[in-house]
Amino acid sequence: MARLLSIGFILSFVTSASIAVIVLPYVALITYLPGVVLRGLGWMSLGRGRSRGLYTATGLLVLLLGIGTFGAFVFGYAVERMFNPIYAIVAMWTVYTLAEFASYVSLRGTSSAFLVASINVIAVALILLLVGSLRGLEEAVMAAEVLLRPAFAIMAVSALAAAVGSLRA
Repeated sequence: MARLLSIGFILSFVTSASIAVIVLPYVALITYLPGVVLRGLGWMSLGRGRSRGLYTATGLLVLLLGIGTFGAFVFGYAVERMFNPIYAIVAMWTVYTLAEFASYVSLRGTSSAFLVASINVIAVALILLLVGSLRGLEEAVMAAEVLLRPAFAIMAVSALAAAVGSLRA
């Protein structure tokens, strides 16, 4: 259970870091979905192992909304002229990221790394502040190169800390 979660967070670190440094942003398309699936399954496994509904709910939200986020990004990017997917993407991501934040806070006693992982809430705030000014997904992708780098860097640090912390959960 802890290994699934840790590997999922390592993939999430790669996803966020690749976007934060804009070296290989397309790496994120490869690492995002497996990272979400492994994190979702890892949280659900942790929930069963500890008999904690919060972790199980977090896992379900990460799994379902993470896959939904990926689908909205891929499908939305292809048909952006019909609808603007950016708000759906950010809404789904925000919900599961805040669920993970709640789980980090709950696990803070198992590892101080979860306190560091809790900085993901700052990334949520930054993205919510910025998304209101974006008109479309293409503009959001372009803005990520300049405006969202700090948010993705914060998410990378959070994911790395959560990977370390999850090995002790």
